[in-house]
Amino acid sequence: MRIITIGITCLGLLLAATAGSSVRGAEEPGRPLSFGAEAGIYSRYIWRGLEVNDQGVFQPEAWISLAGLQAGIWGNLELTDTLDNRGKFTELDYFFSYTHDFDFLSATLIYLYYDYPNTDEEKTQEIGIVLESGERLLAGAEVFWDFDQADGFYAKASVGYALEAGELLLTPTAGIGWANRKYNDYYFGARTNSLVDAEILLTAEADLYRGLYLTLTVGYFNLLDSDLRREIEAARDGFWGGAALGFAY
Repeated sequence: MRIITIGITCLGLLLAATAGSSVRGAEEPGRPLSFGAEAGIYSRYIWRGLEVNDQGVFQPEAWISLAGLQAGIWGNLELTDTLDNRGKFTELDYFFSYTHDFDFLSATLIYLYYDYPNTDEEKTQEIGIVLESGERLLAGAEVFWDFDQADGFYAKASVGYALEAGELLLTPTAGIGWANRKYNDYYFGARTNSLVDAEILLTAEADLYRGLYLTLTVGYFNLLDSDLRREIEAARDGFWGGAALGFAY
């Protein structure tokens, strides 16, 4: 359930924790092959407006990139007994993508395979496209189709701004998501085409040493549709935060 957001560079996100995943590993000009890894600890696990876990989680990931192609794995490990899986992975996401840069934007095609070890959740799959534009003023759009279990669509539009503050790169972003009735029925139990979630993120990133970096994230989410809010027992809005240490070469 990782989330892809503006600039798969802030992925899961994405596309994150949002949780998120990063394409920091995307190769630099003149470098045919690049790779990286990241490990983060977060106060909650929020995914597309759904509170998966209201307690702390550990989310590592690793990726490798070559000529616009990228492959990687992302995981979610429970740090508490809230879901009776302390110290166990409850999600492993495998992703494959291809990114092409145009004059004014970049487009990424991505495939995700969601596995949920140590749970009763069914494995599922998605394909999607992520569009992003801008270096300072950022704009992004994404559409994902769960063609396996949900057979439904989720789409999101986001805007952000990248600001250098001394040694830090500060990036506030805001996004809003929509899903069709099949998607909402599977994940929330409400058969409605509706807006799903609004999200505000602030990330602060610092390069530490030769590819080693630290990212701090604070986020706020809100489940928007009243039908969706009635169907779930988890929190419908709130703040979360965390920190991630990673490297990219």
